[in-house]
Amino acid sequence: MNRYGALLAAMTLCAASLCAQLGLWSNYFNISNNSGRSRGPDLVVDNANCFHVVWEDLTAWGGQQGDIRYSRFDGQSWSPHERVSFPYPNYSATPRMAVDSQNQPHVVWSGNYWANPILYYSVRDSSGIWSEPLNLSIGASYNCGADIAIDSQDRLHVIWFGFWGSSQCHLLYRCFDAGQWSPMEALFPDRVCSGGRVVADSQDRLHLVFRGETSAVCLEIMYARKDSSGWSEPAVLSANPTQSCIDPDITEDEDDNPHVVWEQLFGGGLGDVYYRHFDGLLWSPPMNLSNSMASVQFPSIAISSGMVFVAYSQIPDSGYALIKYTFCCDSVWSEPDTLHLIPENHIAWTAPAFDASGHLQLICTPYLSYLNTELFHQTYINSPALLPTDLAPHNPPIIIPRSGGNFRFDLQVGNQAVLPVTFDVWINMLLPNGSASAPILLRRGLNLASNSMIARSNLMQSIPRSALPGQYYYCLRAGDYSDSIIVSSDSFAFVKEGVSVSAEGRWLLEGWDENNSHEGGPEPISFSLLPPKPNPFNPSTVLSYQLPVASHVNLRIYDTAGRLVTELVNGLRDAGVHQVTWDGSGLPSGLYFCRIEAGSFTHVIKMMLVK
Repeated sequence: MNRYGALLAAMTLCAASLCAQLGLWSNYFNISNNSGRSRGPDLVVDNANCFHVVWEDLTAWGGQQGDIRYSRFDGQSWSPHERVSFPYPNYSATPRMAVDSQNQPHVVWSGNYWANPILYYSVRDSSGIWSEPLNLSIGASYNCGADIAIDSQDRLHVIWFGFWGSSQCHLLYRCFDAGQWSPMEALFPDRVCSGGRVVADSQDRLHLVFRGETSAVCLEIMYARKDSSGWSEPAVLSANPTQSCIDPDITEDEDDNPHVVWEQLFGGGLGDVYYRHFDGLLWSPPMNLSNSMASVQFPSIAISSGMVFVAYSQIPDSGYALIKYTFCCDSVWSEPDTLHLIPENHIAWTAPAFDASGHLQLICTPYLSYLNTELFHQTYINSPALLPTDLAPHNPPIIIPRSGGNFRFDLQVGNQAVLPVTFDVWINMLLPNGSASAPILLRRGLNLASNSMIARSNLMQSIPRSALPGQYYYCLRAGDYSDSIIVSSDSFAFVKEGVSVSAEGRWLLEGWDENNSHEGGPEPISFSLLPPKPNPFNPSTVLSYQLPVASHVNLRIYDTAGRLVTELVNGLRDAGVHQVTWDGSGLPSGLYFCRIEAGSFTHVIKMMLVK
């Protein structure tokens, strides 16, 4: 329904405001499920919205027994592992992947890693068969840090660093076009380079970031672009002449503009994660995203529809690495948050990617033990499309008489994410004065499998005669109640006619659980003294105030000279909404003031008595 979405979007459960990127993480799925170590993943989403992942698999840590593994998620399940590389003893590491227009994955990696690494390439055909690994680095030595990009014409672009033709490390490049590989080329041969990442944009230009030596002790992050005229001269992005910068990563937005992150070192093993982007004219200034001055590693970046996601590994004083992440939405970066996994363990690598619907998918590698790391998949749940809610009243419009009454409704909460999700559901109200109530119903830790739902029919909410008059909004929320995260909500309106100060009647919700009811009024979440009704008045008016917790309340009336006219309340009152009638009979017409003191809260309102 969401007929009141614009109004309800402004509501929160506490003083904290909502931000578009706030969400919660799905339950994790273990992709690798092995007894050794899995690390260094790369994740790609194809144009059919299938997920492809490759990683380095060490079945027995301590020996030269690593190979490259691959799995694919088709929207329902992850496929069995497939070996891409040569089997033991050709130890393989650091895989990178790209997918062509036919959704075929192409993978590059370093083999023979403990000796003289060789750059290998393989492609998976439509029948699921991997090609014989091809040596792309013949004539070069110590070939590492490869990356691959595929342009709109399905040309392959591979970059890596190695030693070729000299004693210094070069950034090397080859292209596969028209059925053949180009000769190996050393990019920027007058410069020591390493650690490159490359992407291809919609105009078939290449965007490259890499580490380039600017002095004998310093490596800067550099950027270069390749178009029809060739490679541009590298531009320095990091501008850190006294310390080294490492681990760059790059992505591009819908306008083909590059976004770059890297680790900037400050000595002693400490550093921070920095970010820059190009807007089509200029590069933004370097921005420190982590602000930790801790040991950070392996930053990664993904972008979709203007939302930028950055994750990195941070090692606090405990010595166990945690994954930190931050979002940029409407040019505002969130404070770095921690990715909490169960089991809670040391985590190093991450590989993020947005799917075709703009939903964030993340691969990370927690250590389950010293000798065992796994590959976990999680989805970020921050869209109502992933956790939809529906609240349907019976027989609207709903009008509750002065004497009280009830209404009935149905509700549904679903999980449209590709993984199970654990979340909270609660019902609260927007009161006639515009404030949000505390929950009438709160269910924590509900777990829903993918493509399943919770449904409740014919629930009944009782409204007592003491409820304030006016229009209410009855709200269903799904998210994380403790962190004030609302992923999805729905609502409908009802009206209460008049009010009785009698305490008879109860706020009672029935039907969520069989043979069980939930009692509790819509207790407010803040102190307030509401405007009197009516105002102006003759000779009496009703004063209402709300308390989030039981408090000692003093409610007094003063005239314009500051003299006390009467004391209406002086004592302890329970949490909730309270009313008191003030009769001005016998007093002259004029302006009067009502002052409330409740705990540390004070407030004054004006009233006009007109005879």
